[in-house]
Amino acid sequence: MTAVFPEASVQTCIVHMIMGSLRYVGWKEAQAGGCRSQVHLRSLK
Repeated sequence: MTAVFPEASVQTCIVHMIMGSLRYVGWKEAQAGGCRSQVHLRSLK
């Protein structure tokens, strides 16, 4: 896979992948976009 996509990151756990992507979204933007999963995922951590 790294030969085709050298910049790709492989994340085996979907929870950690979503948490990592939400790290770059501000809280106000997440609320405006209807992203409620941030609160639920933080409780799973």
